Amino acid sequence: QTFFLYYVHDVVRYRSDPQGAVAYLAIVGQCAGALTCYPVGLISDGGNNNNDNAAFSGRRWSWSGRRRPFVYGACAVLAAGNLALLMCTELSQVAAVCAILGGANGVYLTMDTSLAVDTLPSSSSSSSSSVDKGRDGK
Repeated sequence: QTFFLYYVHDVVRYRSDPQGAVAYLAIVGQCAGALTCYPVGLISDGGNNNNDNAAFSGRRWSWSGRRRPFVYGACAVLAAGNLALLMCTELSQVAAVCAILGGANGVYLTMDTSLAVDTLPSSSSSSSSSVDKGRDGK
């Protein structure tokens, strides 16, 4: 965020309160990320058999439960958004791009967390693991 302050001050030429503008842009990005994370998580989990949410179950919503398209899409939007910041000349334009970047960041972080959770053992397999039983298996 330190360099973003210089960007807002020197490139966008918002000189009246650049610190406040950076805080505002950070809030815009975080709110956009918060709005995208939950629905995208539901959609990406839609193809899994252990999903209890009937509204999002099935192949129509989830691309067979795969997370890869969401990761690739989020990365493409993040790259394009960072390039779009080069073209911004007003704070309102920067806010729009920050909202898009925040939403894409929310998608990416949701998929990152989902992939990490997918690697954890299920509760039935973890109860029979040797870690829970101790070294001698008792």
